[in-house]
Amino acid sequence: MSGDGAHLGVSASRAIDTILGGAEQPAEDEQRNPEEMRAWLLAASGPPFPEGGAGYEEAARYAGKVILELFLAEPELARMPADTQFDWPAIHAAHDETGRDVAELMHEHIRTRGLDEFLHPLLDGLGLSGFQYGWAVNAARYCVELGPVSNPALLEIDTP
Repeated sequence: MSGDGAHLGVSASRAIDTILGGAEQPAEDEQRNPEEMRAWLLAASGPPFPEGGAGYEEAARYAGKVILELFLAEPELARMPADTQFDWPAIHAAHDETGRDVAELMHEHIRTRGLDEFLHPLLDGLGLSGFQYGWAVNAARYCVELGPVSNPALLEIDTP
């Protein structure tokens, strides 16, 4: 399975099990087409979660629902990168020159704004891992028939 599995219509739990080697590749009956994935995400329940909090799957699915609803309301956001890209050399140079905190300098040196800036207040408090966040973005993209973007939790190695 390449990427985080969202483009195959599999759940976050099933995808991470495959990636970590605990399961075989997803069978066809475990995969959803974009319309099925859309219905599955939109049916997700959100906070307040049952006693004990959200499980891995419930939190990722709810995040996918929130992101999909955002894409449906504002379709142009679906084409944004998942994460904001920063000009790290400029940030470090400014830090070395002024002594200002790197976190403070980041917002002055943005290369490309990402979805994370819009989603942070909507997903705050879910305790998502980087994989869950990336899967949720890609699950929502799959539902609006866009290809996957890089999942921040997965290392990608380009081969010549």
